[in-house]
Amino acid sequence: MSNATPFKAKFNGTCAAGNDCKLGGRIQKGQPIRWNRTVNGRAWHDECNEAMAGKTPEPAQPMPSTPGSLESTLADALAPLLADRVKAAVSAEEVAGLVETAIAPLRRKVDAIGNVKPTVIEVKNAETGEVKDLGLQHKQFPMLLSVVQAKQADGHRLNVWMTGPAGSGKTTAAFNAANALGMEYAFTGAIDTPYPLLGFIDAHGKVIRTPFRERYENGGVFLFDEYDGSHPSATLPFNAALANGHCAFPDAIVKRHPDFVAIAAANAWGLGGTAEYVGRNRLDAASLDRFVCIEWDVDEALELATVGNTEWVTRVQGIRKAVKKAGIKVLITPRASYFGAALLAVGMAREQVERITLRKGMSEDQWKSLN
Repeated sequence: MSNATPFKAKFNGTCAAGNDCKLGGRIQKGQPIRWNRTVNGRAWHDECNEAMAGKTPEPAQPMPSTPGSLESTLADALAPLLADRVKAAVSAEEVAGLVETAIAPLRRKVDAIGNVKPTVIEVKNAETGEVKDLGLQHKQFPMLLSVVQAKQADGHRLNVWMTGPAGSGKTTAAFNAANALGMEYAFTGAIDTPYPLLGFIDAHGKVIRTPFRERYENGGVFLFDEYDGSHPSATLPFNAALANGHCAFPDAIVKRHPDFVAIAAANAWGLGGTAEYVGRNRLDAASLDRFVCIEWDVDEALELATVGNTEWVTRVQGIRKAVKKAGIKVLITPRASYFGAALLAVGMAREQVERITLRKGMSEDQWKSLN
């Protein structure tokens, strides 16, 4: 077996010597390494060369060069950095070693993403035996489904508070929960007066009923979306209706139906505004105490499975993690994945797509620090 000439590693990586590695298995940037295309296409420490002499050569696997592929993108990025060295007659083995060492951790990330499976839900009717396929759902959906089926000692179903970032699928989950239970569904957004909940009697004496009343009186799932974005005085009747088991509407006091399910969705925990969601009201402890609280974070496995463009979603999720790590106060929600995939599908340049779906007001320095 012919080994390459030692050269310094330009990236961190894994030593091909495996358990025989003399330096702990990890290649650190700057360490002397060797690389040979006939030995697994891998790099190893110069100190491990003797151990590698006993390795069985394997046929080299050609690296794809499809335009836009991971390898092609990486090669384009490395080219200007290697320009000076290429003029100095860098060997093909050295260049291949650099690329392989750099791409190994990226391959592991892609493999890890592929091993993460989204949640698939089927609901069986205990009485009829009928199975309803709800398809792909958020990873927290089984918990939500369990909560909305539970009943208290007084026969009423539990009230649910869902907290999660914009675009994490709270509204969709509430609708799907109603579908799973075979119940009617209604919702309202943030309100600044109680009339969207209670209704009113118009100038002709007609009682104007609301979606909330229909579900409260007749049963079903009611979603109060952007709950903590509502004016506190407007939500008082809702809180009373949940706590007392009855609600005073303009024309009558109505008893809560035993199959009424109240879901409040919010971006925060009812403790007031945050850096990302400044227009949120602080709720009193008594209001919050009426709910079972479920944290509804972004489900990246579901995002990956439903967008239809794996490469783009991987990019979005990478930027999301980088933004969080850097402490940049910008929201990178799954909508960036869905919007970006749609724009790429109609031929928009990727750089432009990133600018209008990911950058979102970041400064030039902030954006460069993430790439």
